Amino acid sequence: MLWQKAEGWDDYVVWAKSAYPQAYYYLGYLEIEAGRYDEAVCLLKIGHRLEPTNPKFAIEQARAIGRI
Repeated sequence: MLWQKAEGWDDYVVWAKSAYPQAYYYLGYLEIEAGRYDEAVCLLKIGHRLEPTNPKFAIEQARAIGRI
């Protein structure tokens, strides 16, 4: 970033959103559908740590824990 700013390219920086939180959410969802609730909770906790403001992780965790 510092090199780009020194070169005058600071206007061209584009931050891409990580795909990992969404991947953990969908993997957790699939584990719930497969009946593997413990694995689902683990995956959803990881996703929640990556994206703590997303309420979907808490909702799916509650769904998995309710079925355990």
